[in-house]
Amino acid sequence: MQLYLERRELSVARFIVPNSILIKNQIAHYYPEYRAKLTSPVVPGVSVLPLRTWHSPSADAGVIGFVGKEWLRKGLPMALEIAAKVRLVRPKLEFWVVGPEPKEVSHLFANWKGGYRLLGWRHDLEHLAQIDVLLHPARVEPYGMVIAEAMAARARVVVSDACGAAPEVKPDAGTVVSLNAPLEQWVQAVNVNLAMDLPPPEYSHSWGRVAKEYEVLYQLLS
Repeated sequence: MQLYLERRELSVARFIVPNSILIKNQIAHYYPEYRAKLTSPVVPGVSVLPLRTWHSPSADAGVIGFVGKEWLRKGLPMALEIAAKVRLVRPKLEFWVVGPEPKEVSHLFANWKGGYRLLGWRHDLEHLAQIDVLLHPARVEPYGMVIAEAMAARARVVVSDACGAAPEVKPDAGTVVSLNAPLEQWVQAVNVNLAMDLPPPEYSHSWGRVAKEYEVLYQLLS
């Protein structure tokens, strides 16, 4: 039924504007008859965020952040394993979880003796200015606004290649890791990003820029 409803909507559109290469490829796969309607992706804009006062965390510390109310799809159990291994070499490291209610996920931390914070749902983005690395090993993520928001706040990111926002992650801003990569590769990526001496560049993709990209498409319709 979902495919039927989507096909019905796509059939009347003159252009289909995906928000990522990932979504573009999926639409082309499920609806090959509409490939000619697909445009280049127009990625979402990011509002101006409070910048993280950049500093390189000490060798035994740091803050890893996980953000996502749909915590299972976004890979919290895997992120927990990664953070636990990073704590073996950084015993003062903290793992912050934003999104799910603490009672939903507290059982996952039964073997932890401190070193984590369950912050629940947040209406602000202040936490992004306080974390050192956003860890987002999502199993499937059409885009992943939190990735762009973290980069805009000048936090480093380590994300899966199943995220639509993955192409926006440049080497000086973070690392994209295959979802099928061994856990140690994820741990290494997080450790490398925590050890960086230079601040990442501030990510900028304004809603004004998004509007101009859509304006070009609308002009083609006239």
